[in-house]
Amino acid sequence: MRCSICENRCVIPLGGTGRCRMYTNEDGAIVERFPDHYIAAMPISIETMPMCHYHPRETFLQASGIGCTFSCGGCISETVAHHAEAVSGALKHIPPAALVRRAREEGCRGIAFCLNDPTAMHQTFLRVARAAHDAGLLVGCATNGYYTEESLRDLTPAIDFANIGLKGVSDACYRACGAVSAEPTFRTVRALHDAGVHVEVSCIYARGSRDELRAAAARVAEISPDIPFLVMRFIPFGDEPPEREPTIAESEQICDELRRTLSYVYLFNSPGTEYLNTACPSCGETVVRREFFGPMGARTIAIPADARCSCGFSLPGGREYRGDALRRARYDGRLPVHEGA
Repeated sequence: MRCSICENRCVIPLGGTGRCRMYTNEDGAIVERFPDHYIAAMPISIETMPMCHYHPRETFLQASGIGCTFSCGGCISETVAHHAEAVSGALKHIPPAALVRRAREEGCRGIAFCLNDPTAMHQTFLRVARAAHDAGLLVGCATNGYYTEESLRDLTPAIDFANIGLKGVSDACYRACGAVSAEPTFRTVRALHDAGVHVEVSCIYARGSRDELRAAAARVAEISPDIPFLVMRFIPFGDEPPEREPTIAESEQICDELRRTLSYVYLFNSPGTEYLNTACPSCGETVVRREFFGPMGARTIAIPADARCSCGFSLPGGREYRGDALRRARYDGRLPVHEGA
């Protein structure tokens, strides 16, 4: 039977699994192997997901399972993404109602699926999304965005925000991660953005990938130049060669270039950089200040309470800023590992 959740569209034999190993064919139905099971559930600040323009300084409950539909070199989440059998014994069963109750008890604004990829636990995600919305909570995720058109139709009404991690723009980049082509991810970016979901995009920048980054940014700009574009400076993990790591200066240089076509470009994994700040697209004044805060994370340190620059320009997602700017989340939430970039 063919799985229709991600565009790898694995043919799964009865009792077998596909390439992500998270789904099985049970009497002719594709079902999760570990439904409602998590390796971690803890409060984090939204900037460590990372998200820059969505409810800054607010707390969300991070829900993390295991498994991923990609196999990317240097993945910071490799243990939980690709060694399911080794870590499955640490999984804890948390039904949707219990996860929602935990989020409310912790004072969270919503629930964010990250660390592994939600394409590997699609049915669980949808159950949690329904329960969370019924309780008045927001729901989002960090994802590679490799949904089929069928699963994307299920996802779109269920989600409020997403960080979509691009691997580049070429099919070759996606084949290196075990996928088929790049197009499904950009289809997801467009579909969610057009449906009113708050979308931010992440893309790894490694030495030698400058053309891929430029082209990816151009594709995002075609959808909307106001989609925040988060450049993830490559840090070598696993067997990745250290020479692939670009300097912070090199990374800031490419950010300057991307800012010619995109309104909001940020640089992560770069201690001391000023390129986590938001500059007003109208006058150039620095309006929001952020600082490096662990792998793939940031921390908002200054933000106007009225979501406006002194020149009068309203920041994007202004309704998400208002009322949050002076409220410090109880959990800064250093995210130890992260998938989706």
